[in-house]
This record gives sequence, structure tokens and C-alpha cells, in this order.
Amino acid sequence: MQQNHPYFSDLVNIIETAANKHGYKLYLCNSNDNEDNIAYFLKSIIDNYIQTVIINSLAITEKDIKYLEKHDINVITIDRTNVDNQPNTISVDHFRGSYIATEHLIKNCECENILFMSGEITEKSSASRFKGYQSAMQEYLLSHQVQLLEGNFTYKSGFDLAYNTLNQKNDVHGIVCANDAMAIGAISACHKLGIEIPNQIQIIGYDNCDLSQYSTPSLTTINQLDSKIGEIIMNSIKENKTIQFEYTPEIVIRDSTKA
Repeated sequence: MQQNHPYFSDLVNIIETAANKHGYKLYLCNSNDNEDNIAYFLKSIIDNYIQTVIINSLAITEKDIKYLEKHDINVITIDRTNVDNQPNTISVDHFRGSYIATEHLIKNCECENILFMSGEITEKSSASRFKGYQSAMQEYLLSHQVQLLEGNFTYKSGFDLAYNTLNQKNDVHGIVCANDAMAIGAISACHKLGIEIPNQIQIIGYDNCDLSQYSTPSLTTINQLDSKIGEIIMNSIKENKTIQFEYTPEIVIRDSTKA
């Protein structure tokens, strides 16, 4: 796992709930996408006779996975890994998720000037979400300007990007954010600037973490956290079957958008 963001906490809870139900114990390794941490945890996994490793980290390499498999450890990757052709994986259609977020702002909320607030754009999921935003902008708006604000998925970067941009521009209708943390940071920036949500600007997040429903206003977001992921993983472990599952995100409409 990686980083102290609400999405990862919620993902761990989903997996842990399913593991407890099926009689498995969860050994959590928070790598923060750091190679030194990963090297330590790989050795710890071997030393503690772990049978299955569930990986959600950009810093894991194909060499790391082969090292685990060499020790007869089952490897399941979730979404964020940069390893291609992994046979045992759960992925998310991030292009589609970001597309429907942008489509919602344009078709249902009458937004035209829409910003995309991203994490590191070199990350696969960030790039896919940005492409989904671009595609919807091109499809629905005859005259459009693609606008990318690049941050790092944190509350602070969402706040800083929104505050610095909206303090200079008063013609922004909507913001599509690459995760809920940045969206909540953007909402806070709007409060500080006296910008009313959703009357003056509309904001959509991405994750549907638990915290999103408790922001003020509550956050319209893209759900990529499905509780059935935990069951899929545990059933595959119990039945010794491989996973090739792609989840299609859905929009959750709350108060940060008009429709």
C-alpha cells in the first residue's frame, strides 16, 4: 500500500473486512512508493512465510514480482502498478471515470470552462484520467480549452492549485479532480476566496472515499471503491484462481454540483 490518503485507508478496510470474513490475516506494508521500504518489506514477507501479496504501488518492479513468485508467493496487483501483463490483477477504467465526470459537468451542469486538477501526470492512472477529460471536452464542446493543473494527490496541492488559479481567474465553471483529497482541498480554497459552490463553481472528485460525503458541500465524485473487490480477491485466494477484473467507475452525485 501507499501513502496516507483516504482512498488507501478505505481500500485497506475493504480488503481487511473480506479477509477477516474468510479467515485470513492481513499484514500491512505501507511503502509510500519508496524503493528502500519495498526492499525491506520484500524480505519481511519472505521471512514471515506470507502466502499471498496484494500490491498497490508504483515503485514495485517486474523484478520484485518475480522475486516473490520465485519463493512461491501468489501476487495480486491492484490498479496502480506500472508492471505490464501481470496475470493476476484488478484494474480500474480511469479513462471512463474521468470522461463521465467531465461529461456530467458539461451536459448536466452547463459548464464550459473546465479545469482538470491532476496528480503526477507521469503516473498511469493520472494520464488515463486526463485523457478521459480531454476526450469529453473535445466531444461535447465546439470551442474548448484543455487546462491541466498538476499537483501530487494531496489536500494541500488541491488547495494551493485551486487558490492560486481561482484568485487570478473568475471565469472557471468547473473543476474535475483526479482524487477526492485534491477536490476537498479545492473546496477549502473556494471557501477562503468566497467562491460559492455550486452556484459559482462546480467540483467533482475521484475515489468516493468515506470523507467525500462529509465535506461542505458534500462532494460529487467518481466511485472506484467497490466492496466486491475484497470478495473477488479472497475467493481467488481460496480457489487458487487468477484474477483479470476491470472495474468501471460510476458517478455519485452530491452537493458540489448543481445536477
